[in-house]
Amino acid sequence: MIVKSPNTICRLEERKHPTAEKPAIEFVNDIFNPLDRFEARFSEQDSKLNEITDKLTRLVDDNSRTITESSQQISEGVADM
Repeated sequence: MIVKSPNTICRLEERKHPTAEKPAIEFVNDIFNPLDRFEARFSEQDSKLNEITDKLTRLVDDNSRTITESSQQISEGVADM
């Protein structure tokens, strides 16, 4: 990245080195198409959030059912007295 102003030029460099964990095509793609990498991360995070939301919804539904059943049992017990 080069930043220019009337009196100053600043150049910022970053060195990248491929690793054995990542295929070369993926390494190059990350450098030249960073938006694709971020889109993939956002998609992954969205999937994880959806999983969490689904689990929480199931837990709330289960707890609501348990509370309703317990309330009915208590009501029936009181009515029998």
